Amino acid sequence: MQADCLGDWNYNLHYMTSEKPLKSQDNLEGGLSKDDLFHILSNSRRRDALHYLNEHDGQITMRDMAEWIAAREHNTSVSQLRSTERQPVYIALYQCHLPQLDDYGIIEYNQARGTIRRTNLADRLNPYLYLEQSNHTDGEMKERVVTFTKQLLSSPSVA
Repeated sequence: MQADCLGDWNYNLHYMTSEKPLKSQDNLEGGLSKDDLFHILSNSRRRDALHYLNEHDGQITMRDMAEWIAAREHNTSVSQLRSTERQPVYIALYQCHLPQLDDYGIIEYNQARGTIRRTNLADRLNPYLYLEQSNHTDGEMKERVVTFTKQLLSSPSVA
C-alpha cells in the first residue's frame, strides 16, 4: 500500500494551514534545506514523478504521469491498468505530491489545466534521485552520499 501525504502529520498540519512548506535554516542551493530534500525524496510517488519528468521534455500532462506511475506500481503497462489502480495515484498526485513539488519550486504545476513542467531546480535532485541505481556496496554508497551532501552544502549558490 502506497503511503500518501497523510503520513507526516506535523508537516501536513503546517502545509494545510500555510502557503509554503516548512524550511529549515540549513539551505542547499536553490533554497532547499536538507530536511526539504529528504522530505521530497522520502515518498516513492514524488520520486517516480521526478523520474517521469526526467524522461519527458517540456510540458506534460498529469494524466500521463499518473498512468505511468500507476503502471509502475502495479508492474503492468498503461494499457493494462484498471481504473481502480489508476485513480488513487491520480488523486494523490493532484491533491498532494504535485502541489508540494510546485511549492518547493521543483515543478510548475497548473492544477486547473493538469499540466506540469520541470524547473532547473529539479536537476539538482538528480544525484540523490539516482543513487539507488549505482553499482556500489552499501558502505560505498553511504560514503558517496555523505561526500556528495558535504560538497553540495559547501558550494556557493548559483543564480
